[in-house]
Amino acid sequence: MKNKKIYIVFCILLVIIILLTVTKEMQNDTFFTIATGKHILQDGYDNVDHLTWHENLGFYKLRWAFDVAIAFIYNTFGFAGIYAFVVLIACLTALSLFNILLKQKNNTVLSFIATVISMLLMTSNWAFTARGQIISYLLLLLEIYFIEKMISTKQKRYYIIFFIISVLIVNFHASVWYMTVILILPYLAEAIMHRLMKNKNLEKSKIILEPISIKMLIIAILCLALGSFISPIGTYTYTYMFKVIGGISSTFISELQQTDIISSIGMILGLIVIDVLMLATKSKMKLSDILLFFGLYFMAILARRNQAFLYLIGTIPVVRLITNFFETYDTENILEKVNNFFSKNWVLGCTTIVIVIGLSSNMVTRIREKYVNEKKYPVEAVNFIKENLDYKNLKIYNSFNYGSYLELSGIPAFVDSRSEIFTEEFNNVTILKDWLETSRGNVNYNDTFAKYEIDYAIVEDKEIINKMADAVSKSHEYIASLTKNEDEKKKFMRVLPYYINFQRSSCAILVYANEYKMVEEKILRENNVGEDIIEVMKSTQSAAQGIGAAVENFMLAATAMGYGTCYMTGPAHAKKEIEEIINFEKPEYSLMSIISLGVPADETPDSPKRKPLEEVVTFI
Repeated sequence: MKNKKIYIVFCILLVIIILLTVTKEMQNDTFFTIATGKHILQDGYDNVDHLTWHENLGFYKLRWAFDVAIAFIYNTFGFAGIYAFVVLIACLTALSLFNILLKQKNNTVLSFIATVISMLLMTSNWAFTARGQIISYLLLLLEIYFIEKMISTKQKRYYIIFFIISVLIVNFHASVWYMTVILILPYLAEAIMHRLMKNKNLEKSKIILEPISIKMLIIAILCLALGSFISPIGTYTYTYMFKVIGGISSTFISELQQTDIISSIGMILGLIVIDVLMLATKSKMKLSDILLFFGLYFMAILARRNQAFLYLIGTIPVVRLITNFFETYDTENILEKVNNFFSKNWVLGCTTIVIVIGLSSNMVTRIREKYVNEKKYPVEAVNFIKENLDYKNLKIYNSFNYGSYLELSGIPAFVDSRSEIFTEEFNNVTILKDWLETSRGNVNYNDTFAKYEIDYAIVEDKEIINKMADAVSKSHEYIASLTKNEDEKKKFMRVLPYYINFQRSSCAILVYANEYKMVEEKILRENNVGEDIIEVMKSTQSAAQGIGAAVENFMLAATAMGYGTCYMTGPAHAKKEIEEIINFEKPEYSLMSIISLGVPADETPDSPKRKPLEEVVTFI
């Protein structure tokens, strides 16, 4: 290494970037991971589900070693320990990538920039959380390094490393074990093509074919295959992915769905760089690099969960192509000059300051961030259940995102984010299908509750609430656009946050009423009394008064139970759109108001100053 100082500073900066970008917030899977690991530590390993109240559900623990490790850390250090562990693995991954890139062409600045981009793309996609994937990222990255070391040195000692990597992945994150073999295939393809094309002149070609031992690569694959059986799940490693692909969970779980390329900036930029440098320049690229990058790109399109592999491992061939470009066209040694420039103390100091300032908002976020987001998970509801109910002997129906948190708290759940175990293809049950149909409104919840003998329900459905808020906002903005008075328009728009207040609440209660038929009106009309007299009688708005009294009683009862409420009539100007969203099918009823209901915030404002009694009351 030409400049040790710049190397050390960049390593420190990578650690700082990881600390400021990796979230403290625990994710769904972390909760059931802890719960599963606790059970294994207490009762040993088996292939049975112990977290839900369903009977006879099989559950092959594809991350059992990771579950145990996370449970041990949680038992010893709590969520803080888990966060520290995630940060440690993320730092090791970043430093490993940096050093792998650096060993290729020994360009410190380019390697650092590429590593930073890779890490930012991964952290922005929640790649580094307490899930088995963080171990597989590091191991698969190291596998690429050792594959290329084996190819360059032709030493057989690396076989044992592939075996160890396979054993670790199949026990820490078996669902991605197939990646260990896939990563070797580009090199095997290059080896085969080199043998087929060895008598042809490829000097003018942009594709480089290097002599690679086919035998060594096949033995490496066999070592990986052998390692896959050193696990309590046996051959389940090979059947799992096929069941997932063909099952209902692949259409439901977001990370298993196809990638929306338009929204994936990192993927697009990487593809553009590759295409431009390959097609518009004289730069050359190894066939294995081309196949590796585009193979990862294709996998990232097939499933969102694979994007992280592209951002991490795909960086290696991209950087190689970029360095090849500079070697071809850089007659003035620009990269070397850049390295020398960054070796100056004041430049390194300024770089550090710029990075820290650029991520200062992240620093504030990390400090304020809680390990458990109480807006996402039913913290208060769980406390209530544990204090007031015999939850071990109850069948509680829950939303998909709540299940894992219930299980961490020792409350058996209906479903959780281990979606596959609730399907026909894995356990010959329709639990997930029933939950989906019920949550979408295709099946009446009473039928589902009767089928499973549900005692209590704890659910969320923010999708409908968000759609309602959008409808109110659009209607509000349309009304505002009709006025020509800017002051009036601004005044009207200022009340919009209050009209969509229900979006922030746990639930929104829609108050409907039908026509209030007064006996007096019937008598008067039958006797041909004038409309002016009837209108005077109807001006009391008995229906509205009745609704107001009912709403008041509801709000008082909610307050007595410790809940907060907000009564709104403003959203009713979007009643037609709201009725379409909730599929309301009673035309004789009309939306009158919406009540927000939820746990009040700690910073509840003081009540407004009361008016004098004589101002609101007239004594006769």
